[in-house]
Amino acid sequence: MQQALAALESEGVPHCLRNGGLPDQLGNQEDVDVLVPARHRAAAVQALRAAGWLHWRAPGHSGHDFLLVCTPEGTWIKLDLVTRLRYGSREEPVDGVVARRTHKDGVWCAAELDVDRHQQERRDGQREVVSRPERWRRRGPVSLRRQGPVIALVGPDGAGKGTVVEGLRQTLPVAVTIVYLGDHGGSSGTAGRGAARPGTDVARAPSRPAGAAREAAFVLRKHLRLARPLVRAHVAAWRGHVVLCDRHPLDAVAVRPPRGALAGALEAVLARVTGPQLDALLVLDAPGAVLFERKGEHSPAVLEGWRQGYRSLPRAIVVDTLPGPEATLRSVRQLSWAAAVRRREAT
Repeated sequence: MQQALAALESEGVPHCLRNGGLPDQLGNQEDVDVLVPARHRAAAVQALRAAGWLHWRAPGHSGHDFLLVCTPEGTWIKLDLVTRLRYGSREEPVDGVVARRTHKDGVWCAAELDVDRHQQERRDGQREVVSRPERWRRRGPVSLRRQGPVIALVGPDGAGKGTVVEGLRQTLPVAVTIVYLGDHGGSSGTAGRGAARPGTDVARAPSRPAGAAREAAFVLRKHLRLARPLVRAHVAAWRGHVVLCDRHPLDAVAVRPPRGALAGALEAVLARVTGPQLDALLVLDAPGAVLFERKGEHSPAVLEGWRQGYRSLPRAIVVDTLPGPEATLRSVRQLSWAAAVRRREAT
């Protein structure tokens, strides 16, 4: 954050932090408000982008520009560039606040009277009133091309998918949409009757339909049940959200259930073409014996077979979960950031 403020200073952009007392806390802030007069907005955005910040376009937020960066520790920091003050239905430029700013510990901060006023307005419930056109813009696409990254987290039972997804939801300072794209029967893969090979789970599987046509229909119905969450994922991605897929149809490719030729080919095709194009396919990985110790379900041999299936998925990025939940979440946040940058910069 200090680097961002230094970039504004070097470009001669007048600015100040919205709240007082922040200079000694900047290293711990994940969401910081910086006030900049509207006439300097373009220069401020350009200076921050040159300093490595990503301009996170979010239509429908009048008077705000959001810029993000990912620290080496994997923390996403969001800078809210504010050009207009909005209290209830009242609006005013930030020019007066910036003109009254004070220099504190090497950082420009809003004067105490402006800090007190802002806090009092918030205590009185004077939040920004979002107009109807703004609401429409927030619900619509960010641009003609999708800007929201779609990230799938997959892996055998015990890999920690739910924990990581929830950790991302709580720590990413942008809109996040979570969609569950697994088999609600509860297993990583779906198998049928017959001899199981490594990577299948017979105990939880539905009965295999008799005949190739019925088996293919079964596979088709299974994928049709995903229609609603897949539509939700599409819409959220076009609105610019970070879309986190807890499991994915590609589970059926990694953990191949016994299928006939027709049903197997249909399932493989549907798994690859269903849903938005993935920006990152993250495989949470650990040896089968470790996965068994974590959850106690299935045998270590079956879990190891699943593990190898997930690791063999095309374009899969393997994330080692042995270092523990915190390190895993840090790695996933960094990989998610890289996916977001690729998606946003490509548009």
